[in-house]
Amino acid sequence: MLVSTDPASNVGQVFDLAIGNTIRPVTAVPGLSALEIDPQEAARQYRARIVDPIKGLLPDDVVNSISEQLSGACTTEIAAFDEFTGLLTDASLLTRFDHIIFLIPRRRATRFAFSSFPVPGVALLKAIQMVPPVLARWPGWKKQREQYAHAVEALSDPERTRLVLVARLQKFYAAGSRPHS
Repeated sequence: MLVSTDPASNVGQVFDLAIGNTIRPVTAVPGLSALEIDPQEAARQYRARIVDPIKGLLPDDVVNSISEQLSGACTTEIAAFDEFTGLLTDASLLTRFDHIIFLIPRRRATRFAFSSFPVPGVALLKAIQMVPPVLARWPGWKKQREQYAHAVEALSDPERTRLVLVARLQKFYAAGSRPHS
């Protein structure tokens, strides 16, 4: 299965298929499916999953502050990582597909390559361990913590995870053919 979180992804165009945010079989390639995660929609759903359950548990000014903190671009990255870990730890997907290939946008690929797992995941793992007691009682926190821990385990296991960086060969060869001083 091919999975993209890149809003500029052209996976659907490559296969002449509207893919979207549901797993679709790629009819041109037997056995291949694809999924294009919309990072903005993932962020909207992520914010709702965090904020909606705490409404009424915490004072309105605290809930509003949390909502404001979740309105930035970082939340979009975290939400995409949340979708990524959800797929990576979904037992039914792991039995259904031999390989799950994540297509990561260039701006995130470098960060991904030079860390043992994606940076938003590191921040979330640390943040989840420091949640206020009232939120620690919310069942969603435990589930998220476990999901990220399983994802980190999978990403750290060389038998289960392989990182492949693909560069645009035209630029690579053009740079290599220039005279060096």
